[in-house]
Amino acid sequence: MRVAVPVEEPSLDSRICEHFGRAPFIAIVDVKDGQLKLIELLQNPAERHTPGMLPRLLLERGVEVVICGRIGPRARALLTQAGVRVIDGVVGTAKDAIRRVLKV
Repeated sequence: MRVAVPVEEPSLDSRICEHFGRAPFIAIVDVKDGQLKLIELLQNPAERHTPGMLPRLLLERGVEVVICGRIGPRARALLTQAGVRVIDGVVGTAKDAIRRVLKV
């Protein structure tokens, strides 16, 4: 399963950024057999907050789940309409959040 998490710093040990669209980085992680494998730390081009840009980038990378703090209604709609599961209201580090939320 491919997971995206908005983070403050370019690391899985970074805290989740409070707002999906304004995160400086997006960690893209493959979760398989209980293991987390960092695929990419994407610098968020949407810091300019171009509507729809970040969801499109994640879809192009095959993301199936987004774990975040808060997410705007447009980004949520774009992701969920494409079949991406959005889990919001999550805090902590990216690594801990992925393990806790997905129970891996």
